[in-house]
Amino acid sequence: MLNGLAPPPGRSKPALRVWLSSAERQHGTHLEVARISGWVHQDPVQEFRDRVELANLPTGPQKG
Repeated sequence: MLNGLAPPPGRSKPALRVWLSSAERQHGTHLEVARISGWVHQDPVQEFRDRVELANLPTGPQKG
């Protein structure tokens, strides 16, 4: 969890990624984090796909 920041509830994964990108632009990329107790890693293949999808998100204002 990001200390002091909470994502909007009930959002899809793509919407949460857009929210996170916006939070990074507003607060910077280095935020204090808190450990989530009981976290279980997801499937490594799905983790990789999520990282690729996150890396391909737009990072600046969209033109057009």
